[in-house]
Amino acid sequence: MYEILEKEEVAPNIIFMRFKAPKIARSAKPGQFVIIRVDEKGERIPMGLSGWNEKDGTIDILFYVLGTSTSKLTVLKPGEALINIAGPLGTPTDIQKFGTVICVCGCFGIGPTLPIIRALKEKDNKIITVVEGRGADFIFWQDKLAEFSDEIHVVTDVISRDGPMTS
Repeated sequence: MYEILEKEEVAPNIIFMRFKAPKIARSAKPGQFVIIRVDEKGERIPMGLSGWNEKDGTIDILFYVLGTSTSKLTVLKPGEALINIAGPLGTPTDIQKFGTVICVCGCFGIGPTLPIIRALKEKDNKIITVVEGRGADFIFWQDKLAEFSDEIHVVTDVISRDGPMTS
């Protein structure tokens, strides 16, 4: 069983969760994901890793509540547990010294992009991060992104008389 240690709604219907998963935390790499199951009857849900801590044996995910399984996941509280987490899965992102890198993320994609940004910065790249959101309520974790970004640009949808615009 994988205990939920933290849970926070960071934007409308976007949930951050931290789990105890020492084996996964020891081998996770930027760009990888896990597959979770809430209970015996639950479907397998792929979730990008938003972070991990080898020392504490924890992993983080960020997800958008959409459908039965993510709704069931949202109801769980710290201290409760998932039946299964498989991972880390997938080919890690190629991290090397590129020079200047533009990373674009938005909504729940901010989560899995954060470890990639951190790893690219550790390789001494200049990081320009572009964050997209439907509105101000969907812009979050700017402080976490700023820790590893040289520049952050925020883009939101604004509806005017002339139609959608970016700001």
